[in-house]
Amino acid sequence: MKNMTFREKIEHIWEYYKLAVFGVILALAFVVSIIVKLVMPSPEEILNVTMVNANSYEATEDHTFVRFMKEKGIDNSKETITVNASMYLSPDGMSQTDIAGVQALTAMVMVGEIDLLVGDESAFQLIGGSGGMQKMEDIFTEGE
Repeated sequence: MKNMTFREKIEHIWEYYKLAVFGVILALAFVVSIIVKLVMPSPEEILNVTMVNANSYEATEDHTFVRFMKEKGIDNSKETITVNASMYLSPDGMSQTDIAGVQALTAMVMVGEIDLLVGDESAFQLIGGSGGMQKMEDIFTEGE
């Protein structure tokens, strides 16, 4: 190595140690990503909305929740509202897809993952029949 030029030294190191160099770079990237995740955590979820039989494009394009957050002075870099508009249930059929959707929706309600459920009457009948819902009058006052 003493007799090599700088360029020859770089070529030698690259030729014999490129896997080690890649490993060190990947390890450093992993450590940096963990540090960034700890220092800059993702926003806290303040509301989880699930929409059943909703058009997911309209739900994501609808700025109702963005407008709500601005009106209430909520900083969306610190707090967020999660909207899931991908659930579809057929009101009259019970295909395998419907059964899987019912099971998923029931599980989300039972573990308390859903804060606000928006859907048609069949979705509410399905969940309300299993004791997974409360009347709004029992929770909110008339003014709220």
